[in-house]
Amino acid sequence: MKKLLLFSLFIFSFYSCKKDQSKVELTNLLSELGDEKQKFTISSDSITEITGEYGTRILVNPADLVLENGRSARGKIRLELTELTTKEALIRHNAQTRSGDDWLISGGAYNIQLFGDSGEELKLREGKSLEVQFPKFADEPMQLFSGTRNEETMMNWELKDEVLQEQTFNGVLVERRLVIDEESTRAYRVDTAREIESRRDLGKISTIQLEEYKNSNKTDSIFFQNDTVYILEKTIFDFLEGTMDCLGDREKNNLWRTEKILYENIQLAKLGWINVDRLYPDIEERIELQISNGDQFTLLYVIDESNNTVLNLYAYEGYKISLPKGRQFKLLGFFLEDEQLFAAKKAIRLIEDRKLELKMKAIDLEDIDKYLN
Repeated sequence: MKKLLLFSLFIFSFYSCKKDQSKVELTNLLSELGDEKQKFTISSDSITEITGEYGTRILVNPADLVLENGRSARGKIRLELTELTTKEALIRHNAQTRSGDDWLISGGAYNIQLFGDSGEELKLREGKSLEVQFPKFADEPMQLFSGTRNEETMMNWELKDEVLQEQTFNGVLVERRLVIDEESTRAYRVDTAREIESRRDLGKISTIQLEEYKNSNKTDSIFFQNDTVYILEKTIFDFLEGTMDCLGDREKNNLWRTEKILYENIQLAKLGWINVDRLYPDIEERIELQISNGDQFTLLYVIDESNNTVLNLYAYEGYKISLPKGRQFKLLGFFLEDEQLFAAKKAIRLIEDRKLELKMKAIDLEDIDKYLN
């Protein structure tokens, strides 16, 4: 009896180690498909601001950075930035949106790392911080979370104390109007008009107010200069000559599109993964989904099609998960067997408890985009 028990424990331990190895191999394989990091080179003797592809702004003061041994950074500094703003990007980087047992809706996940001249990782001096502005992609109030991975590379997000505030702008309304040019009128004996310009300080205005100005038929164009936005009104000539149908509209719209809307500056006391999130709504009516996958140990992604919620878990035959009733989800399943990748994709909307069979098929690595998109 004792030998049988020891043999059972050995088999369980061997199977568990094999599963753990499969977890790491599979997540490492998928993470290799992630977009390359954005890399910036900055000097260690000057303060530098960098802007990411999706609008993240980072102000780096090299004096606030140290090596692991406490020494100051010298020479060139390399900043690596990852910006994850879509469900696909979150999946590729294995960055599920979960804080403990709570589901999250992501408004963008970011990874900020800094390295010294010889490639050694840098950290912030004690008591120092990194000034960052994240782009605003959601209308709802969002919170800030920091991310860490466990031994199986599963991401977990922890709520931070920093509060995200919507960015505001110093607004200036530039009003233009026509008046009689008395001097020219006397000289030419014909009423002659000239344009005069006045500026009115609007104080702090929000992005919502700015959107209202943008959509107003009184607005000619909008442009930004540092932290001030200038809103130019049309003149009577704009209305009569229809200039907004040509140059004016293009100028106004293009300037608006190129200016990323950001949150206010925050101070990060630690480098690494940061997520702009809000809690998933508390939905009481949930349906149980049972997974049938042919007893294959599967990395399963559960994706809410209506927002940026991505959960990843490891599913075995008969695995059960509770999902909100009536919501549209997409399931992606992957497993490795003898270096061959298998995958399955299924769209579901649960109305009642059900069992779902994941029909896994062998795929080449280059075909994985068909499953992620």
